[in-house]
Amino acid sequence: MKKMIQDQRSALRWLISSIILIAITSISAETLTGCNPKPKEDAASTNESSGENGTAMNASEGAEKVDKQADKLLKEMSDYLTAMKQFSYTSKGIIEIVGDDKTKDKVTYNSEVFIKRPNKMRVNVKNEDRNAAVYYDGKKFTVLGKNANMYAQADAPPTLDAALDSAREKFVLDPPGADMLYTNAYDGLMEQVTDGKVLKEENINGKAANHLAFKSKEVDWEIWIQKGESPVPLRYKIISKNEPERPEMTVDFSDWKPGTGNAFADQQFVLTPPAKSRKIPFMTLGSGPTASTTNPKKK
Repeated sequence: MKKMIQDQRSALRWLISSIILIAITSISAETLTGCNPKPKEDAASTNESSGENGTAMNASEGAEKVDKQADKLLKEMSDYLTAMKQFSYTSKGIIEIVGDDKTKDKVTYNSEVFIKRPNKMRVNVKNEDRNAAVYYDGKKFTVLGKNANMYAQADAPPTLDAALDSAREKFVLDPPGADMLYTNAYDGLMEQVTDGKVLKEENINGKAANHLAFKSKEVDWEIWIQKGESPVPLRYKIISKNEPERPEMTVDFSDWKPGTGNAFADQQFVLTPPAKSRKIPFMTLGSGPTASTTNPKKK
């Protein structure tokens, strides 16, 4: 019995760690940092003007002081991503986790994301300790810990948009850059935004980008969008205002490609459990991780 309890605890620790590794990719793990993951969930705010060109925005009901050019550039990005029915990208990110002693520790990751609308997603995520994968096939979520050879499954809604909402709300689970994966990313990003402007152009990993900055009550967020005919996001940064330490999350996107070939066959979005793999229960919201479970120094 004692060994069984130890095995169950070990499995839970693995699952928490694996889900954290996925969750850190879009600052959507509210339980880790106190950040509100999606701008569309933020309450309306009356932040100060964004700049000399600030004007009222008519596309988002909550927006008060959003520059027209910032609005236009974000909408163009969203429309471009919506038109990509099948695509893949890679991302690298850093999330700051605030510990009980109010110090900030950084967790990093690398990922590959494959999307096949309307209801397929596959994510591979690695850091120095973990090698995990997430599958969504229109029916189930599956999280696989490759090193531990363990996996967990849960029923999922029939569309990607609904599945992303469910993953965030129930499982503290978030694929890299998930805010960009919705059918209409613009609506989700801009809901409740009260201030937005265009900053100076910048170079992100060798590519020219338009730099936009937005504000809401609980988070400030910025996005760098590639200039030219392919306005994909190159960097996404969110700063929480719920804590004095203002923890940040930054994701760099690269290698955006249209989805072709065997990598986008339906069977690629369904996990075939590896030999001798172990199935364990899925973690749900309420049994979520804390800073001490993510950082061995805090144990």
